[in-house]
Amino acid sequence: MITTKIIALALFMVTSVPQRASIADFQRRHGLQIEFIDYELINSHGDSVKISDFNGKVVFLDFWFTGCAGCKLFYANVLKRVKEDFEDEKDMVFLSISIDKDEDKWLESVASGVYTDGTAVNLYTGGKGAKHPLIASLQIKSYPGLFILDREGKVFNDNSSLELRRTRNNKLEHYLKLALAKR
Repeated sequence: MITTKIIALALFMVTSVPQRASIADFQRRHGLQIEFIDYELINSHGDSVKISDFNGKVVFLDFWFTGCAGCKLFYANVLKRVKEDFEDEKDMVFLSISIDKDEDKWLESVASGVYTDGTAVNLYTGGKGAKHPLIASLQIKSYPGLFILDREGKVFNDNSSLELRRTRNNKLEHYLKLALAKR
């Protein structure tokens, strides 16, 4: 029996777009969505937040760290515009999750507006960096690490972070609209 863990591993390892599409199609046809493991993180006000607090909404997760050139470019060239396009969407939330090890450095980066902004829910892995269990469970190997969760808290995008990072054809916006349309 094929499990969601095997599907997740296949999607993580396969880089060929046609092969990824075949795996994703198989996943959809058989209802094998990747389960998202819920963790508690700290927000920029010092409060504990669970990602499950946002069940019922489409959740976009953006994992980044201070000094990440790709994270900075993604925010400036893609995410900032997409967030503006969805600013009136009540059924969507943007979570910005930093893996910085130094909390002060993270807070400075949040305030700078270079990687995220005040409209996102800004979360911190508590200084654990890439060793945080959430990072390990999602097998994030490059940044920014991008995921879309559906309203049930399951990973919606069966495409890689790389696919969501593409600026051509507004891939991120396309998948967010698909997630919002799914009821």
